[in-house]
Amino acid sequence: MRLVDFTALDSTRDWYSVTDALMGGLSRAQFQTSPKGHGLFTGYVSRANGGGFASVYLDFAPRDVSAFQGVELEIAAPERAFKVNLKDTHCGDRHVYQAPLGDTYAGQGLWRRYRIPFRQFVAMRRGLTVTAPRLDLHQLKSLGLVAGGADEGEFQLPVRSISFYKA
Repeated sequence: MRLVDFTALDSTRDWYSVTDALMGGLSRAQFQTSPKGHGLFTGYVSRANGGGFASVYLDFAPRDVSAFQGVELEIAAPERAFKVNLKDTHCGDRHVYQAPLGDTYAGQGLWRRYRIPFRQFVAMRRGLTVTAPRLDLHQLKSLGLVAGGADEGEFQLPVRSISFYKA
């Protein structure tokens, strides 16, 4: 089941950014449609002022993805680590479910499909693992992309599509 296909010029308009600026940080993020017909997550991660993350999110009407095994992203393999966040209708602002975006350093710049099984998503809040109920796959409502951690500086992540896959 395809969640996002970036061939439509307005396919990035519903994405919004969340950065460490909300706690005094200097990071920035945006998501736009590239002239080449794919989504482009760009920005800058700064660890100044205790910051260190930049993210973009897409909220959608709750979906039942329980028949699927995980999330598949078709991206141009970047030179830094990224993470994927999921939220269900029970999360609120308390936590997200997060997983690393594969071995992103292999084949830098080449288009690849990365599959992340739902079982790899862990409940997180402010970079720390928290105790929370399992991700409710019957009520998924948000997906986010995150740049952060030890990698400071400019970044870009080209994205062709985001889907839910079956085994």
